[in-house]
Amino acid sequence: PVGLDLSLPYGFTLSGFYGYLELDVSGQADNYSYYGIGLANSVLGVDVDVSYTGISDRTDCAVVQTGLVDGNDCGGWVVGVSKAF
Repeated sequence: PVGLDLSLPYGFTLSGFYGYLELDVSGQADNYSYYGIGLANSVLGVDVDVSYTGISDRTDCAVVQTGLVDGNDCGGWVVGVSKAF
C-alpha cells in the first residue's frame, strides 16, 4: 500500500492510503483495491480520529464489515477515541 500523512493547521492530521491486492486461491482470482482517508486531532487530551475505509469489490464486503457504496464499492466510517493515562 501507499500512504500519506499531512500535518494541517490547528493540530489536525490528514491521512490516506491506497493499495491493490491480487489473490489466487485454488485457481480463483480475487483482485481488488482498498483505500482510506482520515482526519485526526487531539481535543482536551483525547485523541479523536474519523476515517473512511473501503474496498472496490462488492463480493468482499464482509471482509470490511460494511455496506455498499454507490452500488459497487463497499466501505464505512470508523470513529476512534483514545486517552493515554
